[in-house]
Amino acid sequence: MKEVQDESKIEKLLKMPSHGYTSNFHKREMWKEIAKSFNGEFKIKFDSSKTYEMHYITIPHKKWEISITVSDTRPLKFQVFFSSRMEFDIELSLSDFIDKILIKLDKKEIKLSSQEFNKHYLIRSSKSDLAKQLMTAKIQKAILESNLFSICYKTNTESQKAELMSMIQRSADDKDFIIALIKLHQDLIDRLSELKIII
Repeated sequence: MKEVQDESKIEKLLKMPSHGYTSNFHKREMWKEIAKSFNGEFKIKFDSSKTYEMHYITIPHKKWEISITVSDTRPLKFQVFFSSRMEFDIELSLSDFIDKILIKLDKKEIKLSSQEFNKHYLIRSSKSDLAKQLMTAKIQKAILESNLFSICYKTNTESQKAELMSMIQRSADDKDFIIALIKLHQDLIDRLSELKIII
């Protein structure tokens, strides 16, 4: 009888709102396996009070490195740094009604051939033709399937460096989902290289 009571308490606890906090402790093994399968590295760090656990994963891809970070209090983030060949910026975000009105007034929204993609995402870029070439049908499909919050590629013209950063969702504990995200970022890197945007 006590076991049944304990289980129901645990179930209730799991159903309670997280208030912005989710534990990463149980995801350690998954991240270790993912890092190993991509010849990457997995590290665990804690905040100064040793309250919150942070996971850092690095995945090599050709001559670049994909950095993945997730913590108990922050969403899953992918980041890649490059040397850039040209000034190019692109920002892609999930659209909502207000954003659509603001973009229409601004008249800088980029439309792709996929109506489904245009319904879900807003794209702005310093070079619209290049942005359209970057966003291949394969990349669009992967972004829609992963339901990314945002992707941003920014160039610092003074340093000739660039950064690709994407924010995912807070709860990402499905191994296949993470692997698909890594492959999406590999495809983005390859396309940036093919278009000679990065060195």
